[in-house]
Amino acid sequence: MLLIEEGNDYEDVDEADLPYSHLKNLGHGHSSIVEAVQDKVTKAIYARKTFKIPPSKTKRHEPIKVFRNEVKIIRNLGCHRHIIKVFATYTTTSNIGLILQPVADEGDLEDFLATYWNAVRDVEDTSTPNPRLDGMKLVMRHAFGCLIRGLAFMHDKKVRHKDIKPRNILIHNGRVIITDFGYSFDSNGRSRSATNGKPGPLTRKYSAIEVLQHEERDSRSDIYSLGCVFIELLSASSLVPDEFGCFSDNMHNIHQRLALWEVPSELSTLPKTITRMTMPKPSDRWCALHTAIEILRTPGLCCEDCRLNPVDPNKKCVKEHGRT
Repeated sequence: MLLIEEGNDYEDVDEADLPYSHLKNLGHGHSSIVEAVQDKVTKAIYARKTFKIPPSKTKRHEPIKVFRNEVKIIRNLGCHRHIIKVFATYTTTSNIGLILQPVADEGDLEDFLATYWNAVRDVEDTSTPNPRLDGMKLVMRHAFGCLIRGLAFMHDKKVRHKDIKPRNILIHNGRVIITDFGYSFDSNGRSRSATNGKPGPLTRKYSAIEVLQHEERDSRSDIYSLGCVFIELLSASSLVPDEFGCFSDNMHNIHQRLALWEVPSELSTLPKTITRMTMPKPSDRWCALHTAIEILRTPGLCCEDCRLNPVDPNKKCVKEHGRT
């Protein structure tokens, strides 16, 4: 049985030698499946993302490209509290395996929000303290600052995620973790970070207008997508369940509602910030660092680690776009 060690890449492995036993299915991506597995040797538990290698040589390029891109980007990003970590990788004759940490104990944000709303509906006496709901509210409140900090970190490293949505945000020990970098874009070593033309796989509901229209796009497309996620988080925090459909089709009406939305006092600055994140014109949106500075002005909107490591307000993009 193979001993899989952290940081290593194992090639041409026999499937029978892999030390992993299946625990449960976690989901699937555009070209992969994700499951929780346990190492039979070390007893450690991981998330395993598997890409099937088609037998046809002409069809092998895409999964291998996605796999290599994801590994390269996550490793280049290094260790960040709110970004998934690669433990090791392997290839067999028919599969490519990406071993990730951690296995989220509360699933992804989409499932987390669904669980929250079910719990809210089950509460008969809202005046009675509910530790479970209070804990979930704290996770959601921290998510605003922690997610924008993670995105600002990525953009500072010249990485665009390109598919930010609740399914690609994990919840583990009360901490939000951004995952699924298979179709992300690393502009390091390139003359420009913007791209145009038909995009790769995307999630229409959370995509910016310029992405859906195949126009030029850059890091502000990520800002738009995260702003859509924030609208759903704010909806939950305000006890106003809603189904927004495709955000770009309804954003004008959503902006009008945001201006009138009654939210808890500790979240009162968010409607204005979210509106700036989801402006139709990319040039009207704040950069991730600017957005992080605005959000983190309000105490309690991030975890302790983010609070103790503030963003730099002197970054170029913040100075260029002002702080209005």
